[in-house]
Formats: sequence, structure tokens, C-alpha cells
Amino acid sequence: MKGKPLENVKNAVSTALSELVQGDYFNIITFNEELHSFSSCLEKVNEKAIASANDWMNANFVAEGGTDIMHPLNEAMALLSSAHDALPQIFLMTDGSVDDEHDICQTVKNELLSRGSKSPRISTFGLGLYCNHYFLRMVASIGKGHFDAALETGSIESRILKWFRKASNTIVANISIDATGHLNDFEVDSEYIPDISTQCPLCISGKYQGKFPETVVATGYLADMTEISIELKVQHITDMPLDNIFAAQQIALLTAKAWLSADKQLERKVIKLSIENSVLSEYTSMVVLQTNLDAAQKGQAETERTHRRQ
Repeated sequence: MKGKPLENVKNAVSTALSELVQGDYFNIITFNEELHSFSSCLEKVNEKAIASANDWMNANFVAEGGTDIMHPLNEAMALLSSAHDALPQIFLMTDGSVDDEHDICQTVKNELLSRGSKSPRISTFGLGLYCNHYFLRMVASIGKGHFDAALETGSIESRILKWFRKASNTIVANISIDATGHLNDFEVDSEYIPDISTQCPLCISGKYQGKFPETVVATGYLADMTEISIELKVQHITDMPLDNIFAAQQIALLTAKAWLSADKQLERKVIKLSIENSVLSEYTSMVVLQTNLDAAQKGQAETERTHRRQ
């Protein structure tokens, strides 16, 4: 990554830093085949630290070498190991791919499980077409974070900022729903139920067997790690095609899981969802065909419009 895309990333990170508030701590790690850190520890947010970080980025955001993702992830998790009174966040951006993607997913999962409910959230962002978006989506799913990507240079800065704000404005974390006790089977497509952010609604897709209860209790933790419990009334909506609305999200999640697990059953499920909802997937393709009848009708309509204008 170099030139305009790199400048867009630096601008987005600089803006994100300016939106941090008093009491926040931060650090920046750049990586290729080597790792470079802005600081050896978490820095408290103030004008001097932000200015120094911007100067450091201008000097150290250089495109060169390969991509080593596990090393900076380990470094970031080590820096955040002492954060006990807040929900730590890791934001990972890359435009490259690595060979040990499956190992990274498993290592991250084991590491976060060992840290319990206060493990850092890992949000991932893919830059361009060359990084593995399925891998990045799975890391975000395992890390209870958010995934996004920018395929075009012009959208990099705005999409990074939207992604950063969504992840950094968590209001309820470690969510669980008591519906599982009333159902024979209950499964969500993501690895975990995502946290609730002020920047977007919480959308969960999955499957269940049995009679869904009329009310469920959702529990979670606020930003200061105090527990919250809310009773929710279940509404059965029949006049809105929710399956179609969530199809793209569900297909993306299941495809990422199929990539990680090499599960042929998941692949078949993706194919079925893709065909039923007319949403393209990794395993399907779509052909748009204009028949002679379509062309004739279009030509007739154009002729009629021409006659009316005359």
C-alpha cells in the first residue's frame, strides 16, 4: 500500500485519534515483516501525545516488506492485558495476506478464551482486493469486533472512520440471551453475539428449534463493566421479508465459517441461501439474460415515447 491509499489511511487514523477523549489510552503498531510501535506502553490521551503520534505516523507509515499479523496482535494483547476497568479495543487494518491464517484464527480464539469476559475486542479492516476478507471477518467474529473493507481508494477514509466509530462506541458487551433454555436448539451464525454499539443496530441471524418464548431476557455489561439485564418482548413479523434483508450478512458470515472449517455442509447452506435470496456468494454465480422479447418490449416503449414527444 502506498500513495493515495496510504495517505487516506493516515488521515483516517489521525481523525480517529482526535476523537479519543480524556481518560482514553492508545498506542499504534505498524507491521510488515517487522514490527514498529509508537510507544512501549499505552499512552494517555492529550494534545502532546496525539501530536507526537501523528508525527510518528508520517515517519513510519511506509509500504515495504511482507505481512506478519500474529506478532502485532500478540503485542497489542500484551499491552492491553492490564486493562481491567474498561473494554479494550484492537483495530487491525491490512492490505496483505498471510500463509498462517487458520493458525492465527485458532491462536486468537484460544488467547481470548483464556482472558475471559474482559478480553479485548478485535475489529478488522481489509484494504483492497489482495487481503483475505473471509479471514479478517472470522478474526473479527472471534474477537467480538466489527469487520469492514474498502475496495476503492475513494472510500477508504470514510469507511475506516465509520468502522472505528462503530467499534469504539460499544454500550453493552458480553451479551447473552436466555432463550436457549427454552429451545431444543439455538445457534447464531457469528461466533458470539456481537456487542451493541450506539452507531448501528444489533442484527443477529441464526436458527432455532422449538417454540420461541414470548419474552426473553438479554444480559450484558456496560462500558464500566457493570451488569445490565433487559426483558425483551418477542415480535413475530410476517409482513417484512427479514430473510431477504439479512441474507447478505448471513451468507458472508457462513462463507467465512466455511472457509475456516472447510465444512462442506456450510458451503451447501450458503449455496441454498444464495439461490433462495438471489444474493451472489463464493459458491454461486448469476447470469443476467435479456431475451428477444425483453428487447422488443423495450424498443416498443422507446418508440411510443418518441411518438408522444412528436
